[in-house]
Amino acid sequence: MRSETIAGLLFVMCVWSASPAFPQSAAPAAAPPAFEVASVKLSGPREFGVGMFTYSGGRIVITQCTLKMLMTSGVTGKPNRPHFMRAYNASMELFASKRLTDELRLPVIDRTGLTGSFDFFFEYADRPETAPEAPTIFNALQDLGLKLVAARGLVRHLVIYQAEPASEN
Repeated sequence: MRSETIAGLLFVMCVWSASPAFPQSAAPAAAPPAFEVASVKLSGPREFGVGMFTYSGGRIVITQCTLKMLMTSGVTGKPNRPHFMRAYNASMELFASKRLTDELRLPVIDRTGLTGSFDFFFEYADRPETAPEAPTIFNALQDLGLKLVAARGLVRHLVIYQAEPASEN
């Protein structure tokens, strides 16, 4: 097993408008988000992975998810904008390389040229077929003054040369 850098698909994040529609952070967030009703329980050993289940009446069950993940991205409960992403005091580079890369499952490179820390909040549909009137993540970012452009570039991959079944011990 080794790490290789090979040509692959990625996104480049750039400034879309002359005046981005998100504030530069002046100070850390004043108050944490509040919930009307919430319960948090430790995941059991038989839980399979991160899962999100929505039920009528607005009930949402999320499994195998950290509290940090819940507070920074998740489900709004609104059918026309079912998901959200939030960041406080985040650099563009961190927003692109971590948050957007995790969401899009492809590398995102910051080419905005914006320095400093920013606060973000936007709502979007991760699957347009489930909420056709909702903006995609690409449209939601354009509303903020940012744009994702598909590109090809060097991408780091982990290459596994050989795998064997686990032994019985």
